[in-house]
Amino acid sequence: MKYIEKNEEPKQFILWKEQEAETLEMKYVNCEKEKISAEKIWSYLPSSAPKQLEEGIIYYDKEQLKTSLLKEQGKICCYCGKKINVENADIEHFELKSLNSRKTFDYHNLWASCKEPIYDYLRENEKTWEDIAKRLKMEIEILKNLNPTFNIEKGRRGDKIKIHNDLHCNQERGDKKDKIISPADKECEQKFSYHLVEEKGINYLEINGLAECEEAQNSIKVLNLNTKWLKIERQKTYENVNKVIIEIRKQSNGNPMLIREKIKQQIDIYYNIEQNDYQLRAFCFVMVYGLKNYLKN
Repeated sequence: MKYIEKNEEPKQFILWKEQEAETLEMKYVNCEKEKISAEKIWSYLPSSAPKQLEEGIIYYDKEQLKTSLLKEQGKICCYCGKKINVENADIEHFELKSLNSRKTFDYHNLWASCKEPIYDYLRENEKTWEDIAKRLKMEIEILKNLNPTFNIEKGRRGDKIKIHNDLHCNQERGDKKDKIISPADKECEQKFSYHLVEEKGINYLEINGLAECEEAQNSIKVLNLNTKWLKIERQKTYENVNKVIIEIRKQSNGNPMLIREKIKQQIDIYYNIEQNDYQLRAFCFVMVYGLKNYLKN
């Protein structure tokens, strides 16, 4: 998990809430009286803009909101850190709207979390596992393991293929009420550590919460942050730490002071959203964790 600094609330979102204040208040009251659900309140914000816009009416929608959240997060999931975009992201309420409906449209309670499709469908020219893996950018063995009874040789266009086994982040959390770490917590990164584990000859990078921090432990469990896929992807990222250090050592001619300075600069680069055109590297905090560990030694 990476610390994320919230930006100012989008002006258009503020204006929309002011315009709809009377209606929203009525909905909050009805929710508190258990006449409607918080999900019903959330559905009041349209998914996208209407085709025809009436003059004098302020419009705002979930797609615009998601775009703002993605920009301030550098287009990575607020929890696991994988790359996301408007299509594969969902809007997360850190304080559950089912517990406090008045937080439903509180911008500082809203985040962009990843949304994984569980299934995909066979395309016209896909005849082998290699064809599917190439399109989905997945490992062939993972696909096969997820679909042990599927006969690819007899597959037809439209056949359902399982592409994910374990849900995580917002999808896994659902309406669980356990307290978890907020991405807005400036110390959130210090509450987790990463450790290499090996299973059947494959290296994984597990995330662990500090023993004394119950919320960190809850976060890993509630958000399912140690799925096989996440552990593999984190490990792929972590493998680049040594490559970066070796390159910096070459550039610095082995000068210890210069090496440390360049590593600090590299850490700043990984976390500079504007310099990275508002697109941070997937699992960038794993790279930073590795580089900071090097600086400690």
